[in-house]
Amino acid sequence: MQQSKQLKMIGILTLIVGIIIIGTILFKTKGIISDAAANYFVGNTKVSIITSDVLVDQSWGSLAYKGKLKIEEMFPVDVTLYNELLIFR
Repeated sequence: MQQSKQLKMIGILTLIVGIIIIGTILFKTKGIISDAAANYFVGNTKVSIITSDVLVDQSWGSLAYKGKLKIEEMFPVDVTLYNELLIFR
């Protein structure tokens, strides 16, 4: 009798503590998600693409230009493409 009463109390206490922990986690994540959603793409985001090739057909520069167009199409950002840059001399 005494042992089953203790197990019942432990089970109830564990359930209460679990509900409190899950509730706290949900409350905190709701705040984090709403803050992230509010700050998503606030302002003008700038992207730079650097290539050492020229912007002609069938080259890396051409692929960089196509990437620039796709980024501008998919995201509200300003993209700047710098071509014919030599990084190592």
